[in-house]
Amino acid sequence: MPQHEGKTDRQARLVKIEHLICQNRKSGLTLDEMARITGMSGRTVRRDLEALQNEFKMPVSEHRSPSGIRFGVEEGYVLPPVDFTLPEAMALFMSARLMLSYAYRYDPNIASVFIKLNSIVKPPLKDQIEKTLLWMSKLPPNEKILRTLAVLSEGWVARRQVKIMYHSLSSKEAKERIIDPYFIQPMAPSHSTYAIAYCHKEKKVLTFKVERIKEIQLMGESYSIPEDFDANEYLSSGFGIVAEKGSAAIKLKFDKEIARLAEETVWHPTQTVKKLQDGSAEVSLKVSVSDELISWIMGWGQYLEVLEPKTLRNEVIKRTREILNKYRDT
Repeated sequence: MPQHEGKTDRQARLVKIEHLICQNRKSGLTLDEMARITGMSGRTVRRDLEALQNEFKMPVSEHRSPSGIRFGVEEGYVLPPVDFTLPEAMALFMSARLMLSYAYRYDPNIASVFIKLNSIVKPPLKDQIEKTLLWMSKLPPNEKILRTLAVLSEGWVARRQVKIMYHSLSSKEAKERIIDPYFIQPMAPSHSTYAIAYCHKEKKVLTFKVERIKEIQLMGESYSIPEDFDANEYLSSGFGIVAEKGSAAIKLKFDKEIARLAEETVWHPTQTVKKLQDGSAEVSLKVSVSDELISWIMGWGQYLEVLEPKTLRNEVIKRTREILNKYRDT
């Protein structure tokens, strides 16, 4: 039995109880009713209710009725119900699947999305959601990252500063930073989530990888996000999460063996593709030159050639030679 299974089972139970109460927030449910619906004992339901209140700060309400004490949730905790068309439900399903595939960890928030979505859709989508929930329940949880994301999100929404101990890739140890979260962005290629935030130590906007945050604390000081800050615009010059100042005209040649990939895939909104007579494809982008871009280029190996700019071409040549030198003696 996996070591995380007990925790995962508990999280799955909590999500089910939360969903039940939210669905019946006006009329409420008794312990016996929740036990009957979930197949759990009344004692387990009571324990999970207390966990929702104490650990997750869910504002559970109680009121007496002829059938006993009924449990609901205080006004304002749940957003008003929203009707979804099938294409909208599919978009939500695929978005949650994408979040799941980039993290590969059990996330009770994603599980909650699937459970709630599963209550309003019909087969075969319903069947696929149930299979996803079963598969996800076997993934290991990462409570540290979940807590970090929760505090970051609270700071971002409430506009409160956050103190972190951040271990950057270039540093030997974690260092304290006070940041103002401007945006939170997941990135599938790096399987990570990033906070775009103003750093009071560096006096500028930086990106912080959530997995490198060793400690986090919500502060009392408030902040405001500049009106001219737009996360979409901030990220538009970068190839990935790193947005360097300025951008360059990048021209790449995809060999004919993979030219179709260049034609059918959009890697950046500035991208244009031109089919060449020899069957290859010329891809033009306007992005900042960064390690992310260079790593992506080199990942295509011999099938991709940098045409412009010359500085980028030379950097790829330099790194390729360094890789070759590592294997000369083998």
